[in-house]
Amino acid sequence: MRSIILVLIIFLSSKLLAYDFTDPRNAPTINSLDDKKWSYVSNKNFIPFLSFKTFFENKSEPSLSIYVDRAGEIYKELYTYQGEEVILEVQLNLFNKGLNLSAEDKKLSFKKGIDSIVSLNKNKIQEVSKFNKKEIGFNNFKQKIEHFHEGKFIEDQEAVNSDKYCTIFYFWSELVSADTYKINIKTVICNLQAKTGADPFIPFKIIENFTKDINFYNTLKFNELYEDEKTRLLKIKQEKEKEEARIKAEKQKKQEEEQALQKKIDEINENIKTTKSSILNSLSIVIEENRKLTSINKNFDKTKQIKRVENQSDDYIQILNNNDNEVKNINANIKEINISNQNLENNFSLLKEELSNLNVAIKVYQKEIKIYNNNIEKRKKYLSDKQKEEDKQKELEQQKKDREEK
Repeated sequence: MRSIILVLIIFLSSKLLAYDFTDPRNAPTINSLDDKKWSYVSNKNFIPFLSFKTFFENKSEPSLSIYVDRAGEIYKELYTYQGEEVILEVQLNLFNKGLNLSAEDKKLSFKKGIDSIVSLNKNKIQEVSKFNKKEIGFNNFKQKIEHFHEGKFIEDQEAVNSDKYCTIFYFWSELVSADTYKINIKTVICNLQAKTGADPFIPFKIIENFTKDINFYNTLKFNELYEDEKTRLLKIKQEKEKEEARIKAEKQKKQEEEQALQKKIDEINENIKTTKSSILNSLSIVIEENRKLTSINKNFDKTKQIKRVENQSDDYIQILNNNDNEVKNINANIKEINISNQNLENNFSLLKEELSNLNVAIKVYQKEIKIYNNNIEKRKKYLSDKQKEEDKQKELEQQKKDREEK
């Protein structure tokens, strides 16, 4: 065990002077490669310089090719991955002595940025946006990300709805001295399942998280390979406890959310019940008034006295409006909870029906009260005409009496 640790310490202290950059076991593979040529790595025990933490957790591992320039002390890796949803290509350039950046190295032209892409057909690329600088800060391993630039393009396809919506981005890291860096990483990620009406490009937050999860020197793999067994088991236990706590917290949160949602549903149902009771009460009153009015109007005789009835149209309209506002508020509350609940929907549907019934009953009342008012006018005219006739008859009788007295 001590000999393994000693080898590891020696390796870590000299990893920038050799080309087995991630693990001593890489040496046989790298030393067997031709200089300045890309070589596909099929050895499953080969440990790449980069690891991507969570991106490939539920995906197949990317293909890996490497390139060594021994005289220039440059090491490169090319990762390619194509799934059902995305295409990913990551290019690593590692300069052992560092590279002093030119202005163009800091901000690439769009053409130079895509020249080295191997996963796409460069003849069908349509530029969408040139490289724009963004500030990322540090990655999740306390390494600073500098000169981060992002651009976008589309790779046209002959098939309908099969265009590839791609984002290309690059950055520099591992500052040696002013404007001199060891690591350059360029990435292309393409969305293969763009949805109509949505932004077809991968959201920047995903790109930012992907960038921050890139681990240099694959220290994650080192920790995995050389971790003490006791520490490893303790870590497994802690991760299990953490996962159990997370599941418990999520379950508790879900339970609280469900309880809060049910409370809102119960409150809405209670409001529906109260409003419905008010509507039914008003409906009962209006229907009874309609029955009385209809009977009075049906038996109307201008020669007979009409039963006095107060016009309550304005009061009924106000009641209708108040209940209509309550129904609208209930509807807004139902939309706010944004969930399908059949019982709640049925209750609300019945409430609207009762409101509609009240509206119809009030219209009947308005019609009957109008007839009633017309009948009142007819009765008044009849009484007026009758009075005039009686007055005239009295006048004639008086005249007759006056003549007889003479």
